[in-house]
Amino acid sequence: MTSRYFNLDDAPTTKNLTGLDHISRQPCRGGDLRIADMLLHAVLERFSLLPAAVVRHFDTSAFYTCGVHERMSDAGREALWRELTQTLCLGLDKVLADPQLARGGGADLNDRPTTKGERVAEVCEALSEALNRGGDLQDLAARLSREGAGTDAGYDGQQLIKLLGKRSIDTGAVYHHVHHARMVAENLHHMR
Repeated sequence: MTSRYFNLDDAPTTKNLTGLDHISRQPCRGGDLRIADMLLHAVLERFSLLPAAVVRHFDTSAFYTCGVHERMSDAGREALWRELTQTLCLGLDKVLADPQLARGGGADLNDRPTTKGERVAEVCEALSEALNRGGDLQDLAARLSREGAGTDAGYDGQQLIKLLGKRSIDTGAVYHHVHHARMVAENLHHMR
């Protein structure tokens, strides 16, 4: 099956739909419980970050198994995942068919939570401004470390704190970490 192409007015929503499309093509690999848990969690996390105009196209309740999949055999988990991927594909096709969700279609996509990627990008923008115009880099570096915690962007924030604590600041290294954190932010839209 080929990939679906989503082009909505909201980049995080587009990224999450693309992620759901990718997940819909993943096998459960022998019905392994850990893989089934990981796949279910990934789908539910992305559903939680979609706006109402998009999520209404999916049967989200089907993905809440209430632990039933834990008591199934491997073959049962594989069959369940095949069923769920069909449900997911149906929802993705409905999204593609909705003209209001197409770029410029006018759907309200603002009622979703802010993603970790957006928060990290916002801090990176503030850091760039502070570097160019002057400002408190130390507080912004600490904020980047907090907002990006558990990701490479958080590591960049920690490295910035170390760099800014030195007497002689390597400006090139500071710009490098800000730029890298901004690139990482583009891939964090699937996280709260």
